[in-house]
Amino acid sequence: MYHGFVQIHQMRVLFRFCVKLLFLGKDLDNVSTNWESFAPILLDFNDTLAPSLWKDAAQKIRQFYLGKDQTNLAQNYDKLIQMVSDRIFLVDAETSVRMQAKASSSPVYYYHFSYPGDNNEANFVGHGADGKYFFVVGPLTPNELKMKDIMAPLRVEMYKEKLKEMPLPPQPILTRWGTWLQAAMFYSEHFDSIKEDARPVVTTSLGKIRGYLKTSHDGRKFSAFEGIPFAKPPIGSRRFEEPEPAEPWSGVWDANKPTNCAQTDTTTTNATRGDEDCLHINVFVPRENPNSQDKLDVIVHVHGGGYMYGNGLAYSRPEVLMDRDVIFVTFNYRLGILGFLSTEDDVVPGNNGLKDQVMALRWIQNHIASFGGNPDSVTLTGLSAGGSSVHLHYFSEMSKGLFHRGFSQSGVALNSFSLQKGALEKAQRLAEAVGCPSTPTRALADCLKQRHHKQILKQLPLFFSHLIFPFMPFTPVVEKGSKPFLSEHPYSLLTKVLGNDLAHVSTNWESLAPDLLDFNYTLVPSLWKDTTKKITEFYLGKGQIDFDQNKDKVIKMFSDRIFLVDAETSVRMQAKASSSPVYYYYFSYPEENNEAKSHGADGKYLFGNFFVPGPLTPNEQKLKDIIVDMLISYAKTSIPVIEGVKWEPTAYDKLTYLNIRSFRPEEIELLTVDELTPREFWHSLKFAENENLFSVKDEL
Repeated sequence: MYHGFVQIHQMRVLFRFCVKLLFLGKDLDNVSTNWESFAPILLDFNDTLAPSLWKDAAQKIRQFYLGKDQTNLAQNYDKLIQMVSDRIFLVDAETSVRMQAKASSSPVYYYHFSYPGDNNEANFVGHGADGKYFFVVGPLTPNELKMKDIMAPLRVEMYKEKLKEMPLPPQPILTRWGTWLQAAMFYSEHFDSIKEDARPVVTTSLGKIRGYLKTSHDGRKFSAFEGIPFAKPPIGSRRFEEPEPAEPWSGVWDANKPTNCAQTDTTTTNATRGDEDCLHINVFVPRENPNSQDKLDVIVHVHGGGYMYGNGLAYSRPEVLMDRDVIFVTFNYRLGILGFLSTEDDVVPGNNGLKDQVMALRWIQNHIASFGGNPDSVTLTGLSAGGSSVHLHYFSEMSKGLFHRGFSQSGVALNSFSLQKGALEKAQRLAEAVGCPSTPTRALADCLKQRHHKQILKQLPLFFSHLIFPFMPFTPVVEKGSKPFLSEHPYSLLTKVLGNDLAHVSTNWESLAPDLLDFNYTLVPSLWKDTTKKITEFYLGKGQIDFDQNKDKVIKMFSDRIFLVDAETSVRMQAKASSSPVYYYYFSYPEENNEAKSHGADGKYLFGNFFVPGPLTPNEQKLKDIIVDMLISYAKTSIPVIEGVKWEPTAYDKLTYLNIRSFRPEEIELLTVDELTPREFWHSLKFAENENLFSVKDEL
């Protein structure tokens, strides 16, 4: 029996939207000047550190990244990027790999993807940069085609063979399902019309479903079924309730139109889009006429978007995977307020968006065989918040038996954004804003069910402290209800097994940091100032407050807090707690024609270009093949494979990872380090979220 845990991440993670919003604008000097107030929010420790410590933490962070006397963030842009990357992504990723390796009796593998790609002027390797070698649509450069040839076989081998030799172990929680990976996020949405008489039809126990034909990346015709209901519409009395299975229909369901769940576009006009009747699933089959006897391996993707935005096709194109003999499935789940409101009791326990995901997985178990898929070979993948979702499914009894491997891309359960703080208080604020009683919770929920969903969604700005930060105010919770998806913090479960406004931000950093760095709910206000100071000094250096002069350090600070530290923590703990191997890769290949290595950069190699639309260069095409084959191999065998590279799993004490920095296989290397991100610094801050971590580390 062989089980694996694969953590995929990349170097120099840049959450580009945040960077554009906060670090490239005219107010960068303001951020530097007010770093101590901005840092707790931007680096996500306003909820996890007492406000009295914010200033000191912000100063420590800035000093660590920018230097003792550096205060100008605008003049240290690269250091700002490193600061944010470490905090939001990298430190947590390394911590996760190490803890997983220490807790698990099986090998843990890690790779570091540092290949920049062609046409990348910034020479950065972005968050998810390796992903474009899996899911991209469009040409790659010649060098990137070579990288694709390395990455694609790796994933093919991970998905092949030995599945029947790997029955799920009986142990609960972590040891049940074996593998999961981490990579990135990207956007696409595409629809091709076709004559009805040429459209494929599949018969299920719910009724007949008619799809349409599309063309894969390499020219293969495949069947697409988009917009199939997997649950009853969560409207009216079913709003804020657990999903119910879809009912059978008569006639033929035309599955030719994807849908969006209701959401608010906070990046522009705060306009609402989508609809509550949105619990639909999309199935892609590498056949013009699906055959129920095929029993192909199934890859299921959970979309990202901070639990607030997106849809099943928003960040994942099927075209690349449809060049392989696998079934690809995506789906919608309720987002934001409608998906993650919680009254912290049995009235609205919360996590309905995650319970929608569980319902979709149950639908796959019941119906994917009709499309030619094998329900006994389901690999669950996810990107950013989707990656965090995958990791959370790893801990949930609801998800038991519904998938067999996990592939977590640039998001883990230990990320600071993965769990919501102050859920009841938010529900009460929402109720008051739309004229509903705030108590008792039953009256609150009943009244909210009577309000139009657009009226509810338009209240989202109430929960932003600065611009659109905290970026994800409504996310999963540890439930207090009687039928929880998540009953305990992931840390506790592990123990059982063992921009435009940068100047303004800089100027007002001390007051903004608790929100922007997400510690306003996890740290008492009396510690906010001191903590902000510590973080600022740690990343920028003592006396450094100019974000515009320290852009890289500021970005590094944000990345560490929001993504990386928690990701490393998750990997390390997972490796120690699980009997399955944990693999970790670091995607450091910079995008061509783009110096920055952004959040989700590897995703375009799997799902297509979102942040950087357009065709892949020849070199990126090569990298796409490497990454796609890596994913496919993992889905089939639970072992990620890159030709010519022996990928070893990671351990808790020593982080072993694969550094993917090139489209050339010979330049992809396996490395072992004591620490990839500044975990100890972040863990030294008195965030409430770290209280669980300290006890876990002691027990591990």
